[in-house]
Formats: sequence, structure tokens, C-alpha cells
Amino acid sequence: RWYNNGHQSAKAMGQGLVDKFGKNAKYAFLYADYTWGQTVQKSVQDVVEKAGGSTVLVLPTKLGSKSFIPSLLKAKKANPDVLVLVHFGNDMVNCLKQATKLKLRENMAIVVPLMEIHMAQPLGPEVMQGVVTSMCWYHGLSEKYEGSKKFVEAFEKAYSKKPGNAAAVAWVDIFQYADAVERAGSFDHIKVIKALEGHKFTLLGEEEYWRDWDHQGIHPTYVAVGKTPAESKGEWDLFEIVGTHKGDDVARTKSENPVQLEPLE
Repeated sequence: RWYNNGHQSAKAMGQGLVDKFGKNAKYAFLYADYTWGQTVQKSVQDVVEKAGGSTVLVLPTKLGSKSFIPSLLKAKKANPDVLVLVHFGNDMVNCLKQATKLKLRENMAIVVPLMEIHMAQPLGPEVMQGVVTSMCWYHGLSEKYEGSKKFVEAFEKAYSKKPGNAAAVAWVDIFQYADAVERAGSFDHIKVIKALEGHKFTLLGEEEYWRDWDHQGIHPTYVAVGKTPAESKGEWDLFEIVGTHKGDDVARTKSENPVQLEPLE
């Protein structure tokens, strides 16, 4: 699994929230009521509360809801310093639109723990400005890393738009699988798994690796803030990376995630 999981997102976000909004900030959470939403919500809440923050509202929302206004009005009444919207896809787009329409952002900061550029691009900087979020990769890294530059150029040539996290995952996975097959000298899945376990590689950024005991890809998680319309240089220039958290620092330890894999034969 190359994509960062909910715990990695939350851990990367958590300390940044404390640094940005203070140790005594009040938080309200609206979250998608399925495994990912539940996991991220609880993880972020745990981090900010351990740092001294308080939780004034935790409210589940139904996946695929058209209207989040009743839930957002409850959040407004709770009067938090920070409103955390643990949604993805159309749910994130709709909820953030409606929060903006209700002018909630005049009195509270908005945090979306995980972002995909193709959710943000239709909203534009008018809606995304100031939103705090995290990503496993961002196309702006092409200005820093040759591997990301090569990927972005190839994607733009094929699709005439910037790639997002999902495309980055596909790029890494395909190249890493092909490389593992070559190193294993076989398509046999056991041999390919063994070739991947503990393997270090450099593709989109700096050196990263696959853990041998839980198969999680270990690479940075980035914290970003939405640019204002004045700061944005185009429809895809929506975020500024304000923090980089090393993969080993945000991934769960072996004691926190005691996976027991069946022996490979």
C-alpha cells in the first residue's frame, strides 16, 4: 500500500493543528460514517486532545448526503475554533461548498484531513483558500524533484491536466510492480512479494521503502494550506505545502499495528 492511511494523515495533521491554532483550541468534527471517516476522526481527535485541545462536537454524516446543512448548523451552534470535515470525494465538495455558503468560515477555521486535487480544482481558490489539509503527494513537488517532474509532464501530455494523489499511486505501483518482477525474475506472486518487502527506491521524491512486516509504503505526508485567489497562478495552483512529515514519523509502529503475516512458502 503506497497511499498513506488514515493514521498517517491524522498524525501529520495533528501536530500542525496544535501549532497553528494553539493548545487550547476547540474542535468540532463532522465525519463520513464508514471505516475511513471513523478512523481519521478518532485519530485527529486523539492527537489534538493529548495536546490540550477540547472537542465540542462529534457528528457522523451519511455517505452520499446531498445536504450537510443540518449538521453544519449544529457545528455553528457548538462554536468551535476549528471545524474538521472528515469527508472525501463529492461529500467533501458538497460539505465545503455548503459551509462556505453558510459563512461558517468567518468564525472558524476549516480543516479537511485528506485532499485530492481533482476535488479541489472545481471549487477553485475562492473556496479552497485557507483550508488546511494533507496529501501523500502534490504536483507542485515537480519543482523540487526530477521524478515528480517526469511524472507530471507525462500525465499532462496524456490528459491535459495535473495529476493528483490517485494518479501518483498508480504511477508508483505500476513501476514498483514491474521492477519487482524483473528483480524476482518471475511473475509468481510469492517471489514478487519477497522482492518488494524492505525494498528501497526513489521515484517521485527522495528515497522511500516498503516495510517488510505490514507492506506499508513509507514516504512523507505533506501538510498544505489552500492559496488565496491572489496567490494562485492558475486553476491547478491551489495549495502551498507548509509542512513535511517523514514517513517513519507518522506511520504506526509495529506495536501499534501488530500485523502477523502468514509465512511465505
